Parts: sequence; C-alpha cells; structure tokens
Amino acid sequence: MEYRIERKDAFRVTGVSLKLVKDMEENMKTIPQFWGEKTMDGTIPKLCSLMKPGHGLFGLCTNTDEKDY
Repeated sequence: MEYRIERKDAFRVTGVSLKLVKDMEENMKTIPQFWGEKTMDGTIPKLCSLMKPGHGLFGLCTNTDEKDY
C-alpha cells in the first residue's frame, strides 16, 4: 500500500454516528447493516443533499477509549 500525508485546512464533517464494540468481527456485520438501515430510512439521501457538487460520502471511524463515554 502506498500512501502520503497531506495537510488540509479544517473542514466540517456531518453525519450519523454508531457506537461500535472492540470485536472487529462483530463490527464487520454491524457496519453494513447500519448503512443499509440509513439508506432505507432516507438518511443517506438527506446527507447527500448537504454536500457540494463533486464531493462524496464516506465512512469515518475513530478510536475512543471507553472511559471517555
């Protein structure tokens, strides 16, 4: 895998959240189901309507220690 580090000005992230567990196998089942539900309930089209032309929709994951909740 090739990658590079780029600098970018601050930007806004808008979306929906899902609290995951530490078990990656479980998350590999939960995440696709979550996106399927968000497609069916109209959330995805609503998010797309907030985007500027030419921008895309993507999933963003962060690691957070449970004690932070």
